[in-house]
Amino acid sequence: MNLDIVVRPLKDGHYTVACPGFPECETEGSSIEEALDIMADKIANMVAENIRTSLKETIKGLSSTITANGPFKVPIMMTKLPISLN
Repeated sequence: MNLDIVVRPLKDGHYTVACPGFPECETEGSSIEEALDIMADKIANMVAENIRTSLKETIKGLSSTITANGPFKVPIMMTKLPISLN
């Protein structure tokens, strides 16, 4: 994944870092490195939360399907879990 990053120096010596792909993750730091580090944490947390939410919804749907169809007579059931990063 490639991200476009916009770095803007501020008059007080700090920097803002923005990513058009993740507008809610704009950050500010006393250095470019600090601002980028904060942004990386914000993006990672947002992506992790999206994956967690998607998995919970998928597993909840899968659970209701298993309950509705009764017990399985096979020792193992496999399925693919769709994950959206949007």
